[in-house]
Amino acid sequence: MRKMDNRVHIYIFPIPSELNPEREFNDLVSHLPSWRFNKAMSYINCLDRYLCAKSFIMLKDGLKNDFGITGNLQFEYSEYGKPSLKGYPFIYFNISHCNNAVACAISSIPVGIDVECIQFDEDIANNVFNENELRLILSSNDKEQIFTELWTKKESYLKMTGIGLVDDLKALDYNNVSFQTTVNTQFGYVVTVATQQ
Repeated sequence: MRKMDNRVHIYIFPIPSELNPEREFNDLVSHLPSWRFNKAMSYINCLDRYLCAKSFIMLKDGLKNDFGITGNLQFEYSEYGKPSLKGYPFIYFNISHCNNAVACAISSIPVGIDVECIQFDEDIANNVFNENELRLILSSNDKEQIFTELWTKKESYLKMTGIGLVDDLKALDYNNVSFQTTVNTQFGYVVTVATQQ
């Protein structure tokens, strides 16, 4: 766990290469409410099932550690599908996972988190990044890392605002937003957290 500041707690769990997702998922099943179990089971791949379960358990543990919240978690959803904790309007959270890590942010201010495997995708780059962002990526000695940092910045921002995907990802306005990015080259992922200033 790391703190972005005293209002934001960030939990990150790197996925070890030797992890057995089927066994690990089975170990978590008894800790899942039926709706989360059903969501996890909707995935075909065992790793995706595990990631779905692990992200929920991280959130549950974080809410207990940070705010003393125990028992069954109940969620409400915005018109764009962003979840919030029923009965706790001033607690914000967000979860994300990729094949290399699971991440969770819990906060007293609006927050978004995104974790992605380090990669470079030229088609995505041309479609979502503006000229300055493209220049930064293409002039870098590590295109994969810079691409992933910028992609997680956009995703965490969209998740913080709860507006979902927008038509023009090149023109996102980051005014009054703070970002914290963590790069883990050992496990091959980037995590970015967005919060309102």
